[in-house]
Amino acid sequence: MALAATVFCRLPSFVRPVVDADEATFASIATLMNAGGKLYADGGVDNKFPGIYWTYAATFRVFGRYAMGAVHAIELLCVLATALILGACAERITQSERARWLAVLFYGVFTSVYYPKMIAANTEIFMMLPLAGAFALVLVKEKREWALVGAGALVAVGCLYKQIAVVTLPLPIVAGLLDRDRRSVRLLAPLVGFAAVIAAVAAWFAHQGTRDAWWHWTVARLFSHYGPSAWRLRDYLAALAIGAGPFLLAAMVPVVGAAGVVARIRTTTHEERLVLLWLLLSAIGVGAGGHFFGHYFLQVAAPLVLLGAIEIDRRVTRRLAIGVGVMTALPAIGFAVVAFISDPITQRFSGPPAGYDDVAAHVRKHTRPVDRIFVWGIGGPFYLSANRVPASRFVGFLRGLGRDRNEPPEHAWDAGPEVWPELLADFDAHPPELVLDTATADYFNFGNYPMKRFPALYGWVKAHCAEHTTVGNVDIHHCR
Repeated sequence: MALAATVFCRLPSFVRPVVDADEATFASIATLMNAGGKLYADGGVDNKFPGIYWTYAATFRVFGRYAMGAVHAIELLCVLATALILGACAERITQSERARWLAVLFYGVFTSVYYPKMIAANTEIFMMLPLAGAFALVLVKEKREWALVGAGALVAVGCLYKQIAVVTLPLPIVAGLLDRDRRSVRLLAPLVGFAAVIAAVAAWFAHQGTRDAWWHWTVARLFSHYGPSAWRLRDYLAALAIGAGPFLLAAMVPVVGAAGVVARIRTTTHEERLVLLWLLLSAIGVGAGGHFFGHYFLQVAAPLVLLGAIEIDRRVTRRLAIGVGVMTALPAIGFAVVAFISDPITQRFSGPPAGYDDVAAHVRKHTRPVDRIFVWGIGGPFYLSANRVPASRFVGFLRGLGRDRNEPPEHAWDAGPEVWPELLADFDAHPPELVLDTATADYFNFGNYPMKRFPALYGWVKAHCAEHTTVGNVDIHHCR
């Protein structure tokens, strides 16, 4: 039943190509990589570490360009594997098979609630598989040093999907510090495993010639632009209230269970305290960026459901079991329905805007599959729906910016002075057949950012694209 509930909650991802625009961004960059480009250079630029792009690119190589159904199937397998690992951890801590299946059920359900993007093939959901594996190794007593090395290595693998996974590294370090035997060796073991993985990845990017670009886009620009935009105290507290409140209500069952563990903190076991530490570190990770998007809470979901399963198994009665069943089934069914009927482009129940599908049809009619196009705006959904390769490494712009508030474009991490020469160099290497200006249709709140505000791009379009037509309110420029 627990596994079936997990599958049910993610069925909506199999009835549409994307659940979240971020998926389309990852898919577009993966397509550039498969076309021969180098990640963080001509093969696509984003502020994420490489794991998500490697996953998408490998999937597309096997199943075909923009094979999002295959990506969602792999994501489902990842969720099931994570749930089973957490279930094994719950049974190891409690010696109860019931706790195992409660953890599996809770992870399958409560990583799908809140809003539809929770079931997208995003970085967080892939990150949690190695982090769950790292915690499982922390509980291992046999060959302790090697288990802690493996835990550190798995935390590093989690970082390859999302950098903030690094906040979990203190967990195996503290576990080694608390051991009585060979304490100094076990303290260093996780650091050895972590450093080995990161060093190997850095060496790969050095060999590829993109190590500096990797650092620039995924570390430097995050700290200089993406983070400060949300670290103002008033904005931070507002985002916390708006983001955390709905998740805590939707996941009330494991939240109440975790509160029960905290209430008896003086009598908790060593393993339960390690889960509490994992939850604390994960909460720090969720709060570090200050944005509190719903899918960020996937990082706390794993330790939260583990604590919930432990406590509910400990206190279970017939009445409690009925209550837990109802409070688990209601959000599972409710949010699945919402995911089925909501639209990932408008993020509403109204469906895609009038003319949206006509844009993709126009692109397919006037270009060949080998041709490249360029989209001004959040381009991923258009590249994917048209099944075309981007003409630039920048598959989206002004990401992480409050576009609905008309924030200055220079506050965005992907609109700095280094962007425009690289964009024009991409156009020289792969001239676009079409340029789609989505600002004219205000897709993704781009109405405040017409191309005229960006002289380098606008000048190139005026010089190379003599004709244009309007389809679904999107200005489409036909280039020479």
